[in-house]
Amino acid sequence: MRKQLAIGVSVLALTALGGVSENNFISDNHSGVHSQYTHFVRTSLNQFEPLSGASLDVGLPYRTNYQTAGVYFITGKDGVSFGDGKENDFSDPSGENCKRLGYTVTSCDSGLFNSACPYNDSIYDRCCEATYKYTSSTCTNPKTLSSDTCGGKHRCYCDSSKYPHTSCNDPQIKGNACTDDTGTRYATCTCPSGVATPYGCETYYASPCNSVCQKAYADNCRNRTAVQTPYGCESYFSDCSSKCEKAYPDNCRNRTAVSAPYGCSEYWSDCKSKCKTAMASCEGEIKSKYPNAVLVTNFAELSSNAMSGKDVIVMNNISNTSGTLYIGNGTKIFSADKAGSDLCSKTTITANVVSLNGASEINADVKASTNLTFNDASVTGNGALSASTIGLASNSNSFSGGSLTADTLTMPTKCSFTISNSSLNINKSLSFEAASHLTINGGTHNIKTMNFSTNSSYTATEFKINKASISMTRDAGAYYFYPIGATDDGSSPIKITLSASTFDIGGGQINYDEGKNENKKMTFRLENGSKMTNIGGIVCWGGSGLGFVLAANSNSSIQMIGKTGTCNGTPTIFSASNTSQEASVILGSDASGIMIFACMWKVPNNTYGDDLCTRRATCTNAKIQ
Repeated sequence: MRKQLAIGVSVLALTALGGVSENNFISDNHSGVHSQYTHFVRTSLNQFEPLSGASLDVGLPYRTNYQTAGVYFITGKDGVSFGDGKENDFSDPSGENCKRLGYTVTSCDSGLFNSACPYNDSIYDRCCEATYKYTSSTCTNPKTLSSDTCGGKHRCYCDSSKYPHTSCNDPQIKGNACTDDTGTRYATCTCPSGVATPYGCETYYASPCNSVCQKAYADNCRNRTAVQTPYGCESYFSDCSSKCEKAYPDNCRNRTAVSAPYGCSEYWSDCKSKCKTAMASCEGEIKSKYPNAVLVTNFAELSSNAMSGKDVIVMNNISNTSGTLYIGNGTKIFSADKAGSDLCSKTTITANVVSLNGASEINADVKASTNLTFNDASVTGNGALSASTIGLASNSNSFSGGSLTADTLTMPTKCSFTISNSSLNINKSLSFEAASHLTINGGTHNIKTMNFSTNSSYTATEFKINKASISMTRDAGAYYFYPIGATDDGSSPIKITLSASTFDIGGGQINYDEGKNENKKMTFRLENGSKMTNIGGIVCWGGSGLGFVLAANSNSSIQMIGKTGTCNGTPTIFSASNTSQEASVILGSDASGIMIFACMWKVPNNTYGDDLCTRRATCTNAKIQ
């Protein structure tokens, strides 16, 4: 606080002072001082003191030869002592006056105050914050001018409702900014946009953006397993181009096949469909396929005992119409063409007698000029075996695959023969001796005639047909044709059983002659949907015991054909020598199947019994005489 003291001086009229009057004022050049602090002073002529020039630096005319006048104040005592000054009172009453008006602050850290005391401009009512320094013209967007003031000024601040964030956590992106005296604020803190993740996310941003993908997987390889590619990769995964989805199965794309007009002896190890080394001949190809086989070219080599148990390949046609060829004991015989090469010509084997012994495999066409004998033989393969006569020299024999053709086949007493999945062709007759057994499984067969012999000393003779088809063919122009006949007078039964098979008699008659067995010596039994068709008639000469049995629930049937009108012309024959003899059909309990009898005609001139022409038989459980 600056204190000013202005003293009005009354000067005696002295000659040295230019005749100044005592009642005049000494004027101060500092404006406002004398008007506020004007004191009336009287002087005494005997109070003159010398003044230094330095004390008169307030604008008074400088004089070196002067005397001071006596000074009297209107306050306190009317006199002033310039001795020790203890009686002088120079205290300032403005502090008390300001306090009464509420001005009590004497210092502000910010240097800003609201208003000063009218008695003392160093005393204030309150301090202002340093931020109260703006006017509407100095507070610019986006800041906001405060509605309140201090010292006549406003604050200029960032509105926290519009700029709520003082900072943003990485990796957040800062929005619009506003900076005021307190710092910078942001309108938004947002996470960055995530990358597309067609194959999933590899890396996420840090919190608080840990749900946003920062780096996506470039492909789906982590979920793919590559296949082994010894010959290279044919195709890769569409979502993982570095891993093979499908490998080449071989190296054929890099292999070139050589020309092989005679076949291929060696294929590429990594490409089985392309020939590496061509075959020079039929023989070369066979040797490559059957490296351990014996290749024969003459009858002597073929019939040698050394052939037993080996793979034998006939390289050319071999024929000896006077010799005997033995095949068996584990031999596998092939014709060159059936060894598997198109380079080889078809070859056949011809001998006078062919003897089949033990187990063998025949993949060749073998012909016997006279006899083909099965001697405890088990023959497989795909060859065609033919002979004038086929005979059995032992009790048990079998033939499977291929075909078996002969004029005659004789089934000796107590011998058995099983033919499976083959073709049996008998051009003249198939003969059954007593107690012989023939079984045919599958296949299609042709047999001209069948003859059965019986004997009272033996058990039944059996012919079993299982899932096969047998046809018998009638000679053209023949009036009487007996494809099946039993002519012996023995008493052993004959059993012919059909299961799921078809037996076509070809329009001929079933002839049963000299039968004496009253218990149906010859019986046809049909099971599992079997059929006997085209039976031209049944003839019984002097005997009895011919029967047909259709098994219950089998849906089997018997068909007899012939003239159905009168007895004239060519009727179906169903006859017996007398009324005591009989032929019967026994139907199953469900009356399954169909049996059609045409005109039942007696023997001419009524020689042998009743006139059957007027009889008609239907599907009944009746015996027909």
